[in-house]
Amino acid sequence: MTETERPVVKLTTPADLVGVVPWLVGFHPEESLVVMCLRGPRLRTGLTMRIDLPQSTDEEAVADELAARVRLDGAGSAFLVCYTAVADAEGGGLPRAAFVAALVEALDRRGIGCKDALLVRAGRWHSYTCDLEECCPRAGRPLPERPTPVASRVAAEGVVSGRAPLSGRAELERSVRGPVGLRRGVAEAACERAYRAAAAEVATDREPARARTLALIGTALRSYEAGRPELDVDTAARIAVGLLDRLTRDEVTTWVLDAPEAPLTALFGDLVRATPDPLCAPVCTVLAWVAHAFGDGGLANVAVERALRHDPGYTMAQLVRAGLDRQVAPRAVRQVSAGVRRDLDRRRRRPGA
Repeated sequence: MTETERPVVKLTTPADLVGVVPWLVGFHPEESLVVMCLRGPRLRTGLTMRIDLPQSTDEEAVADELAARVRLDGAGSAFLVCYTAVADAEGGGLPRAAFVAALVEALDRRGIGCKDALLVRAGRWHSYTCDLEECCPRAGRPLPERPTPVASRVAAEGVVSGRAPLSGRAELERSVRGPVGLRRGVAEAACERAYRAAAAEVATDREPARARTLALIGTALRSYEAGRPELDVDTAARIAVGLLDRLTRDEVTTWVLDAPEAPLTALFGDLVRATPDPLCAPVCTVLAWVAHAFGDGGLANVAVERALRHDPGYTMAQLVRAGLDRQVAPRAVRQVSAGVRRDLDRRRRRPGA
């Protein structure tokens, strides 16, 4: 599932809804169900969830779980969008109609309305809840060739923040993969050099090594902010090794409080792609934390998945995973970062710390 708390928009038409979904989940969904929570009398967008379409035997259980999550978000109603390339169901009905009906019923049991439920397939949208030919013809309506004003606004905000929807979840997963082929060998050799150098640095005092790692990240971030994304393999390796230190890693996660989203996300995205799998857990977890703090649940999910795939016991990655599963809001993540910064400041002020 993915979660985001921004941007705040008001959706009034099916075209608005379909147009903003890729920007809210981070990619163009395929074989997916998207649930968009709507809050208050003005139906402002809240939590947005995307799941892979379940097996038919699991549809009722999944529908109940989704409705519970919508309730937890405090939504009064929801938009549903099903994406599939599957042909019409037996008897000519829309595909996945039973699953959508089960979710609408589960929402209703919790006092949550369904604003609309749409099927998107082959460049057209269809309604699961309306069969009036004048507004929702059985043949569907073509998706708009140009974004609606609402979708354009969301797109503009995405461009400003340095994000654009990818072609699908597979591309999102590829965006957090480590180096392969010859690049992997070069990166592994650089990490080995960096590890030996760091081991010598921390033999007597860890603080200079921590300061050096933070300085390297700060210098790189300033380059990214200036539009000069410069990250050579040795610098990337030294940062990846430096983030093995828990306090250094924790310090960097607090940068979500002051650093601009786009360059910070871009920097750690490049670091993740430059880091070989054996060392990837800290870097991937920092990227997941940054993405969650800025409301990019899709990126946070794939980053933390890679971290846990290669280090299942990495505690901070487990915490990020739990936060995503429990729908912790991005603002709450930033509040945690503020608390971490206060703790680190107190630690630095203690004699002998």
